[in-house]
Amino acid sequence: LTSFQQNVIKIHMREHPSVEDLTLLFNCNISEEDSRDYHFIGTFFTKLSSDKDLVQSFLKSLFKSKNQRTLEGLLDSGFLHYVDKKYLVDLDSDIRLNIIHMLKEVFGQEDDDEYIENVYHYEKLEYLEEKFNEINEIASLLSLPEKEFKNNPTLLESLMKKNYIQYLNRNQFWNFFPEETSYLKQIEDYIKKPFKYYPNYRINSPNEVRELGFSLNKDNVIFFIGLGHSKLANKDIQKVLEILLNLSSIERLELNYNQFTILPEFISNFKGLKYLILTYAGLSSVPETIGDMSSLIQLALDYNKLTTLPETIGNLRSLQKMYLNSNYELIRLPESIGRLENLTTLLLSDTGLKNLPESFVNLKSLGSLSLEGSQITELPETIGEMTSLSGIYLSETPIKILPDSIGNSKSIKTIDISKTQIKNLPESIKNIDSLEEIIVSKSYLNNLPALRRFMAPLKIKEVQIRFKESFIPSRFAYFTNKLEGDKPYSKHLY
Repeated sequence: LTSFQQNVIKIHMREHPSVEDLTLLFNCNISEEDSRDYHFIGTFFTKLSSDKDLVQSFLKSLFKSKNQRTLEGLLDSGFLHYVDKKYLVDLDSDIRLNIIHMLKEVFGQEDDDEYIENVYHYEKLEYLEEKFNEINEIASLLSLPEKEFKNNPTLLESLMKKNYIQYLNRNQFWNFFPEETSYLKQIEDYIKKPFKYYPNYRINSPNEVRELGFSLNKDNVIFFIGLGHSKLANKDIQKVLEILLNLSSIERLELNYNQFTILPEFISNFKGLKYLILTYAGLSSVPETIGDMSSLIQLALDYNKLTTLPETIGNLRSLQKMYLNSNYELIRLPESIGRLENLTTLLLSDTGLKNLPESFVNLKSLGSLSLEGSQITELPETIGEMTSLSGIYLSETPIKILPDSIGNSKSIKTIDISKTQIKNLPESIKNIDSLEEIIVSKSYLNNLPALRRFMAPLKIKEVQIRFKESFIPSRFAYFTNKLEGDKPYSKHLY
């Protein structure tokens, strides 16, 4: 390992890296090969850069030391390109506005017309300058007084064209464009997906709903009603929903974090509803009428007390995302679930499920199968026929074997068997050409030692064997669990 790689591993193992750790890291000699090893540094830098306080403190320290070697390491590693723009916008203005000037000063390019001696640094610095010019422009826009935003379609258009609208936080958006639903449609048309900050009514109690009911009529156009954390009990929810039925335009209804156990059957009368959020609602059952909500795209039923779902759930042909995780007593799924041909996301972790219905194979759009912490003991033999399935996540389940038919898959990229009792991988797994990663943390797997030979002999496969919560690929042979025998020192398993 290079000194840079060794320091990356040390910092990754620390719960709270320090400014000194980063200084030591960037003082290493960083080769071009190091900076382009995205499998190695990509996840590490992304995670590291999410610590906004650490990044700000480190950058502030650079202004004090102006250590050329540290700054060279910072440029050579490309670290700042992994920092989310939103975090850079929030940097202290002194850092944000002056960091490029400081770098030019240290590298002998104080005058824009003066060519830097090191062309390699010049190119990286030039690219970084473009990024910070954009960051500073975003920050200046967001610091404009509120009056500049109100009724200002020209500014809105400018924000959308430059894709800066995403940097507005929820409060800023509501303050700048209060109750202007036409703006919402413009934004959604421009970015071609639902905008996450909907102009809406955020309601905190049943009384507020009643007050709102007196002021609303069918001509009001409101897309989003938020009733999360409203302490709604069974006696409240029916009255509240009866009032909201006057609004045919509602597309998103949040009823999460409440205290009712029964969802009224007339919920199906919200014909245009696309998003129904019922997380932590206290539900013990879902009404049969849920199947009449044909416009639903997302249904969040996670963290409830469900034991099963009605067969009518299979009528939701537009449904793309369904969250059922953390329903610990959910022991079965209806066969009708196989009719959800547009379902791309289905979360089933921390449930009581022991097996999946035979119709599961018909979920042709399902991208990942998330069963972590469930009671699943077997996967269907047809699992290899699911044409869109890219990930199978079985961590912390009692499953002991994977079906041989998994080798028929043309799409699986990730298999997570960490903290399971699976001891052997099926021979057929070598036939999965799409496979990129097997996660084996704290597993009982005992045939990994021969995995290089096992995954051959037909093709070289870039399969990464890694630990969960770790980015370290197999080529660093960083194994500390129950695996035995020869370790695969290369991510090329051949």
